[in-house]
Amino acid sequence: MLSDRTYIILLAILFLLSINGLILHYRAHPFLVPDETNPEIRYFKFSFFLAFILSLIDVILVTLFYLFKNTIIYGYLLNGFLVIYGIAMMTHFSWFKITSLNLSLDFYNLYIFSTFPNSLTSLVDFLIGYLLYKKFRDFKI
Repeated sequence: MLSDRTYIILLAILFLLSINGLILHYRAHPFLVPDETNPEIRYFKFSFFLAFILSLIDVILVTLFYLFKNTIIYGYLLNGFLVIYGIAMMTHFSWFKITSLNLSLDFYNLYIFSTFPNSLTSLVDFLIGYLLYKKFRDFKI
């Protein structure tokens, strides 16, 4: 494990951004959904569970991979894969939501009403991961 203070701060930022993504996913996609006719009964929704699991993988695995020098490349690759997949899915479903509601394609609907801010958070997560990887490559032991 690297003892450089900047590396530890960047790793903490990456971890906190991942926790933020996990909380946002669970708020937007709770996988135990109450039944419409009887709210006391909850049913399992697999597609929402998948979003939760991918966010949980980001929190646990990516952070663990970035902790050790022999697995940092796997953390970088997994982080990049999750960010690309997440941005693609969020863009797809935002576009689907805007077009299905017959909303106009103006600035407000595209950037404020959609998941564009969440995509920017994911992009920041990737850039922090890149800085961690770059810092590790330039770090002399």
